[in-house]
Amino acid sequence: MVLGINIWVAYYERHVGQRINSPILLADARHTMSDVWVTVTVLVGLVGIWQGHWLALPQLQWLDVVLAFPVAFWCFAAAGMFSRKICPGWWTKWRSRRRQFTS
Repeated sequence: MVLGINIWVAYYERHVGQRINSPILLADARHTMSDVWVTVTVLVGLVGIWQGHWLALPQLQWLDVVLAFPVAFWCFAAAGMFSRKICPGWWTKWRSRRRQFTS
């Protein structure tokens, strides 16, 4: 039920954010959609492990570990995207300082 509500909230926030041109609402819509994808991935892992135990397939016991990588990627990618959109000046300063130290 929460998954369905989060999907609706994400689409509604994105629609309103585009209509009023609000970067905060658009970022929150993306954040909510990343929560949706994480939830779906966790549910797939949970069902896979349960089926692996029920069907005596030990190969599916690794599903949780394998699905943790896309979840971590989504979390880091979302954090980077949000910080670049919300704090663009910080990223510009960070890149220029990094170039100074590497040259």
